[in-house]
Amino acid sequence: MPYEFKPIRLEDWDLFGGGATAESFYHKTDPTLMLKLFNEGVERSSSEREYTASRSISDMGIRVPHALSLVQCGNRLGIIYERIVGKKSIARLCADDPENIPTYAKMLAREAKKLHATECDQNIFQPRKKILEKFLSEIHLSDFARERVIRVLSTMEPATTCIHGDLQMGNIIYADGRCYWIDLADFAYGSPLIDLGVLYFNCQIMNNSPIIHDLLHMTGPQLDAFWKEFLPEYLETDSKTKLAEFEKKVRPYAALFVVMAIHTLGETKLPPDLNDKIFTTIFRDFE
Repeated sequence: MPYEFKPIRLEDWDLFGGGATAESFYHKTDPTLMLKLFNEGVERSSSEREYTASRSISDMGIRVPHALSLVQCGNRLGIIYERIVGKKSIARLCADDPENIPTYAKMLAREAKKLHATECDQNIFQPRKKILEKFLSEIHLSDFARERVIRVLSTMEPATTCIHGDLQMGNIIYADGRCYWIDLADFAYGSPLIDLGVLYFNCQIMNNSPIIHDLLHMTGPQLDAFWKEFLPEYLETDSKTKLAEFEKKVRPYAALFVVMAIHTLGETKLPPDLNDKIFTTIFRDFE
């Protein structure tokens, strides 16, 4: 059954934020509503997938804002959500209160561990490995990068627990002592290393990128500090040897996020030589 997108008027909403694929709005007269409006050109399936995911994830006991309806404004599609009053993303909390980055990093680590321990509904969600294999088949990569990405995917340990798909500090919000996962279009099941590879990419591979600084409101040193507080909490160890071994294990999984980014954003929006530079960095010491 096809989804129905209800028409809305943008003049009823106030813009308050935006990201790579969408803008966010508060309703001017109803303080309980928030609008996520995807940019023109974002596929219809993205909004449908996120809407379905948001409603189904809640049924698994994972806290997310309630998705209320699918909407359309001109050529743009969107989702109206329950507004979490007083919320801030963990990224924004870190930017506003950098002295407490250790607290916020550990908060994300605990929420990620709970998410990764939750059995996923396989009747609704897909294996992330299969999705990434499809993405890989539809983009151009150098032989060097493609061969190594295939090896990462082929040696990945199977798992049926939940993963966010784009785990980073901007995709979890905090209000009144509770955390809520947001931006759920890539939610799936599979190895937690896929999620950790995303965070590693943002905090360690691209922590000097102005794009990442603008997206996450954090500086390079802050991103580095965040990762160094996150990982021991997630792994429940302070052993430098174990932490170093795990970093070496998770680093190649950052390449899977690059595959997703190229597929989502398109190669034309990236500098021509950027892919090979990133993959060379990611796959250093890759055996």
